[in-house]
Amino acid sequence: MSKDKTLRIFCFGDSLTAGYSSYGAVYHPYSIALTKLLAVYLSDTQIVATDNGMPGDVVSQGAFAQRFDSEMSQAQYDWAIILGGTNDLAFNVPPDRIFDSLRGVYDSAIAKGSKVLALTVPECATKSEKLDARRRQLNNAILTHQSPNYHAFDLNPRIPFHALTDRECKRYWDDGLHLTPAGYDWMGTHIAEALRDVVELERNPQSKRARRARRNAEEQISFDEEDGDPHSLSEGYVVVRMRDLN
Repeated sequence: MSKDKTLRIFCFGDSLTAGYSSYGAVYHPYSIALTKLLAVYLSDTQIVATDNGMPGDVVSQGAFAQRFDSEMSQAQYDWAIILGGTNDLAFNVPPDRIFDSLRGVYDSAIAKGSKVLALTVPECATKSEKLDARRRQLNNAILTHQSPNYHAFDLNPRIPFHALTDRECKRYWDDGLHLTPAGYDWMGTHIAEALRDVVELERNPQSKRARRARRNAEEQISFDEEDGDPHSLSEGYVVVRMRDLN
């Protein structure tokens, strides 16, 4: 069956975007599950996803943004899904500095005509009050940032480590920082659901799912008084929390 529309997606980030597993012997990016599920959810749309993940990359150094701009200059994407900051947190880079660098990448994508779905940084096996606090600060900045065509998805609670049973950890987590192939499919499933809801809200604003997504967004965020129509995705942003949409 021919597809009426095409959705071009750029998945960008570090090892979690690359699908790094088994100490680099296996790569299974979340874009695999993302593409398969979106093709089902958006059956009239051809899904084309490109992933560019660099293991070990840090957001706060210029190479992250340079790599992003290089890829974006070669193709036009409808959406850029951006995840970064895990390695910066490990190197004790201050959260505000990490976010400033992320924001530059978000702005670059939007300036090139793409919408952004920013992902929060997932937890890992390491338990540290200082690390957890810095991760919360960074993720809060990602979730509360406002910009036209900017959307944020709270991935962190959707792929937990410490709340899982030992059996679940073995299935989804590889080394306490990276995921197994099944874990990356798990990750991609949640991201696909989030993107589906935002696209549905954009394409069919009166559908049941779109109304529910919009209601959730209006409860979670505050738009600037009457500067724009909160029902127009081009005028605001949406924080997608799947626990409220399911």
